[in-house]
Amino acid sequence: MITIGICDDDRQFIEELRAYLHDAMRFISDWQARIFTSAEEILTDIANDSFDCNLLFMDIYMSGKSGLDIARYFYEHHIDTDIIFLTSSKEHVYECYRYHSYSYLLKPISATDVATEMQRYINECTKAPKSLNISIKNSHYRIPLRSILFLESDCRKVIVHTPQKDYSYYDKLDRLEAALSPYGFIRCHQSFLVPDSKITSYEPGQITIDEYTIPVSARYKDTLEKSFQETLHPPLCSTDSFITNSVTLNRSITGALVCIKGDYLGTIIRFYADKEIIIGRDGSSCDIVINLPSISRTHCTITYHADSNSYELVDLSHNGTFLITDKEDITRITKNESYTLRPGARIYFGDRNTIYRLI
Repeated sequence: MITIGICDDDRQFIEELRAYLHDAMRFISDWQARIFTSAEEILTDIANDSFDCNLLFMDIYMSGKSGLDIARYFYEHHIDTDIIFLTSSKEHVYECYRYHSYSYLLKPISATDVATEMQRYINECTKAPKSLNISIKNSHYRIPLRSILFLESDCRKVIVHTPQKDYSYYDKLDRLEAALSPYGFIRCHQSFLVPDSKITSYEPGQITIDEYTIPVSARYKDTLEKSFQETLHPPLCSTDSFITNSVTLNRSITGALVCIKGDYLGTIIRFYADKEIIIGRDGSSCDIVINLPSISRTHCTITYHADSNSYELVDLSHNGTFLITDKEDITRITKNESYTLRPGARIYFGDRNTIYRLI
């Protein structure tokens, strides 16, 4: 079930947006809309533990608390909800992105705007890796599920083993088993929970994951053997609070390019680590399509390198890709050469009327 919230103090606009959503989601039956007429109603729902929106369309300017106040609260309290801002102002694009906004639509909006954003959102939800959200001494960590080798119970603590490091924190393995079972995690022992996709060998009494040997108890033997007979797992979708589903909350392992000026104002292009993204006008060959006259069919490639928190850009175009320096000087990137750019860099593709910033 996808729950989409609408928060605006203009009831006529709410009904207009609700109609656009019904049209955009006509091929998806398992969804519902929730209506809020003020930011305070959202905070009340959160306080009552009844706020369940996966995605929230929210106006910035409302009587009482603003949409930015709510976005800041979501950011500070790690609320697992994506936000699409609705506003008549262009001045808050960068600030909205800082507070985990998914997108930024300028009023008046159209049915096409809503359909485009919903299609993009659903596609990203399908592709985005899910994470285990934990807290250790007031620090928050999001561990991609695909990186977990296994979880181990040690007295009142749970140890999450990954190839890079281990995370030890207070929790119960029973509770984690309920949260992670939809993702192919299975119990093999009272003290161990494992992703069956990581099991490299199995023999009576034990399994192997990488260089680790993990015991299998008689209690869980049948469950473990049955998992080897299954060929498919359920899709990665869960409403349990242990799992971070929000696209933007998971951006700690990604880079992004946000449009700060022009026709695509507020659009956010996300990059998963070390995956090359092709940008251009040709939908058959590009990962990201930008329909502007200055954009070549295959305009450039951008790769985000998480280990160095940098971007590698290669221009492939006729009209060029340009870098705007802090002093507002313009530098054209040499075609077919690799450039390393840092977060904060501003670029445009052939036409300075549409400017993007690397995050």
